[in-house]
This record gives sequence, C-alpha cells and structure tokens, in this order.
Amino acid sequence: MLKKLLITGATGNLGAVCRERLKPIAETIRLSDRPGADMGQAAPHEELVPCDLGDKAAVEALVEGCDGIVHMVSQSVEANWETVRNANIDGVFHLYEGARKSSVTPRIIFASSNHAIGFYKQTALFRKVRVGDSSRESSVVAGLHEQTHPAELQDQELAGLQRGAEAAWLPDDLV
Repeated sequence: MLKKLLITGATGNLGAVCRERLKPIAETIRLSDRPGADMGQAAPHEELVPCDLGDKAAVEALVEGCDGIVHMVSQSVEANWETVRNANIDGVFHLYEGARKSSVTPRIIFASSNHAIGFYKQTALFRKVRVGDSSRESSVVAGLHEQTHPAELQDQELAGLQRGAEAAWLPDDLV
C-alpha cells in the first residue's frame, strides 16, 4: 500500500474515476487541480491541494512525500499557446523534476487521455498505415477497403505504434 498517492487533474473525467477507484491503494490521497477548480469536499483520507503546474516551486511542494503519482492533467482542447504550454509542457516538466528531487522516489503513471476516451467521434474511420512512412500517398496500405470503425479494432491493433510494429491504425483524417 502506498503512503501518499497524488492524483493530478482531480476534477477531470479520469481524475474523478481515479479518486473513487484508487482509494484502497493508499493511506492518503492527495488530490490536485488548477486553482479555482471545484474539487468538492475532502474525505477523511484525502488532501485537496490546488496547484498551478506552471509554478515550479508549488509543484515541487505538491509532489513532496508522495510515493505514487497519477498524472491526469492536460490542456486537451484548443487554447492559447501560454495555456497549452503551462499545462502540457512546463507542467509535465515540473512534475517530473519535482518527483526527481523529492525525498521519496514515486512511481508515476502519466496519461493524456482525451485521445483515448473520446476525442474521435464514434463514426470516425481508421485506416491502416505503414509505421515510419511519412508520405501521405504511400502510407495507405490497401486503400479504402482497409478503412474500419474503431470499435472493430482489437486493442493490440490500436497499440500498433509500439516499437517494431509494421503498421498501425490511424484516424482517416490524419492519413
């Protein structure tokens, strides 16, 4: 059992699920989201710590003492560059640096979930492409008959971009 688990993005879709489902694995759950986000009331085993991930010192304080981190924060929709950079670049860097400097060595689970849990419409078609082939014309393996609906793909096919894979399924609009 972990002593203290940090869950960032506590008010997001996955963060809320993690808050509920990960209760049994840690003595204390430290929940964090951006300042001003409504994280609700803390349960007896919870700590609520708002934090701007662009603030390096605040992030270092946030991760200190946590032996587990579930990082669910991202700016997943269009925004100005400063907002995107703060959450998706500077924030991730500060989180990992804070973990590296921490008095404990935390295990980190990192997810940017908007593409995994609903970014693409259920009607989107996916097309099988050769991994590493950058030309649009030659990347399609077998033309239109290779298109398919994401629900028809197996998990191993969706994960086909892993090292050594020869082909992967990508959304048709990216091919």
